[in-house]
Amino acid sequence: MRSLRAIRGFITLIGGSAVIVAACGGRVFVDKPGGAGGDGGSGAQGGSDGQGGVGAAVTSVTVTVTTTTSMTDVVTTTTGGGSGLLAMECKSNADCGPGLKCMTVKDNDPVLGGGPAGGYCTKACSSDADCLGGGSACLFGADGAGECFLGCLFGEPQIMYLNDPLDPDKCHGREDLRCEETPEGTTVCMPTCGSDAHCAGRFCDPRSEVCVDAPSPGKALGAKCDPEAMVPECGGVCISFPGLEPKTMCTSPCTLGGEVPTDFECGGTAAGICLYALANSGVGDLAYCAQSCAQQDQCQAPDFFCFNINLPDNGVCLEAMPCKTDDDCESFDDTCVETKLGSYCMSEIYPLGTLAP
Repeated sequence: MRSLRAIRGFITLIGGSAVIVAACGGRVFVDKPGGAGGDGGSGAQGGSDGQGGVGAAVTSVTVTVTTTTSMTDVVTTTTGGGSGLLAMECKSNADCGPGLKCMTVKDNDPVLGGGPAGGYCTKACSSDADCLGGGSACLFGADGAGECFLGCLFGEPQIMYLNDPLDPDKCHGREDLRCEETPEGTTVCMPTCGSDAHCAGRFCDPRSEVCVDAPSPGKALGAKCDPEAMVPECGGVCISFPGLEPKTMCTSPCTLGGEVPTDFECGGTAAGICLYALANSGVGDLAYCAQSCAQQDQCQAPDFFCFNINLPDNGVCLEAMPCKTDDDCESFDDTCVETKLGSYCMSEIYPLGTLAP
């Protein structure tokens, strides 16, 4: 597997194309194959003034970009052991063992609001004490019935590389689970369908990330949104980037790290890629999607423009900054380009489309 190495405030892909996440502004840039090297620095990750809770109740998140400085070797951690088959993949109850049941992709589970991609072994509960594994929690649906969800340690293992492999001792190393904090303050492994392809003929809901018959209505990934709206504007969630003039966009939850790119996140590479993370996030934790693009007018200009991160067929819409010359741009791969909205840093390999002056 190719690895991503954090250098001088960035995360880069070594041994091929390079993805760089800048330590300010939530930006992602591209290096050339065989490009940047050097010693360690800080990888950028997004923060949040509230991770929110589980399922469809979360409709807005505020993202504050922070930096991490650790360059030590990744340490594998566990959820405390004894979890057995809780949160393992399944297709039927027989796959889960005695005392457990299978939540299948076809279910309309009262806790999740749909069915988990790949299935999820659980058990009925009335309190956390009924659930196997350290930190596991009993979550309740609208019908008052409780189900066990496997506990996980948010922030561990520390993420050094964007494609760090998922820890098999955290959420069983499943690409379709993310470690997320519940409203009660526990952190558990929650389903993440990523795309319709994992929902057996159903839809992957962009807000709850479980498989449903009718996805949540609203604006698509990358659209401008109001995080204070009484009725959620996004099909997913609305994230806000604080500043003198806050920027917002519709996005969906995803799993940080693991295979990059993968169709287990953000609707597949042609739709988006998992890039925006919460403060102190680790491998396998909750993060948020950035929109993919093939030309500049597909992004939410002028707040976001299309940047090359060496994906096979597209770039990614990322926060942009105004400029006067190329020297004003943060990466050597960026160019100061004149548009009908003004001059902004962006990857000039993508045509302006309707933004041409």
